[in-house]
Amino acid sequence: MMITSSEAGRLLGGLSSETLRDYAEKKLVDHERIGIRGRYRFSFDSLRKYAKDNGRFFDENFATELIAKYRTA
Repeated sequence: MMITSSEAGRLLGGLSSETLRDYAEKKLVDHERIGIRGRYRFSFDSLRKYAKDNGRFFDENFATELIAKYRTA
């Protein structure tokens, strides 16, 4: 399951979507580019790994909400 850069930022304690895209471009966090516009998408696993490796907060409660949201979509 892939999530947007704004959702990814919220999972990591409120980082902006621009910051997440910058991290992705610098290959600090794994990501995929989707669609004609090349929008960034992130997996929960890659964000958890980034948070653990860099001592950042990861919001498990928000992750649970997102998983439920995408399962019903």
